[in-house]
Amino acid sequence: MALTSRAPTLTMAGLTVHELSCRMPQTDPLALAEALEGVAAHKAALDACAPAGAAVAVAWSYRGGRAGLVRVDAADPRLAGCVRKAVERARSSLTASCAATVLIGEAAGARKALAERRSASAGPPAPPLAQAR
Repeated sequence: MALTSRAPTLTMAGLTVHELSCRMPQTDPLALAEALEGVAAHKAALDACAPAGAAVAVAWSYRGGRAGLVRVDAADPRLAGCVRKAVERARSSLTASCAATVLIGEAAGARKALAERRSASAGPPAPPLAQAR
């Protein structure tokens, strides 16, 4: 049976992620840390994708010790491809499907990108409903 574990923010080996969510048989915090550890091992490669900083939504699955089914939500296709290649190198003994917003590159730039991403996802306020007469 798979359960979902979540962490609002988690840092492992210098890599910080926000809204980490993993669906896996284990539900303890150590399993979440292990799920991130495989990706964090490639922090240098991720940072090289966006040296000035970026906040990128990434989803991945671990099957057979390797990360696969990697999806990256980034406006720049080169950034998305770079991040996908780095995450595909991740290894873990877990069987899990995870998603997170990954902060890469220069810390201040990544935090700024995260704030922009969050404000964009909030979207403009909905127009008021027309009043019935």
